[in-house]
Amino acid sequence: MDPQAWVEGQSLHGAPYPPTKQRQTFRRIGQLAAAIHTSAPARPADGMLPLGKLTQHPDGARPHLAPREEELIRTMAEKAAPLPGMGMVPTHGDFQLLH
Repeated sequence: MDPQAWVEGQSLHGAPYPPTKQRQTFRRIGQLAAAIHTSAPARPADGMLPLGKLTQHPDGARPHLAPREEELIRTMAEKAAPLPGMGMVPTHGDFQLLH
């Protein structure tokens, strides 16, 4: 099945909705995300947290980080690395508006 056909709708990018309509829309998106995450029981995580994934994202995030935030994120991730992973649940792609 074509992934684009799974959920029909229209892009919210550039949609000139008033704040009330935006809040209602994002509340519904949150409800959809919650339904996806709870659609199956959590499975045990495979080992420890994936610290290696942290190296995949800084380049894209860097323009959005304040000074020293990248260092803080790395420090917190390293401290959390020995913790057991959280249960795995069904997930979705990003629900973020593209700008």
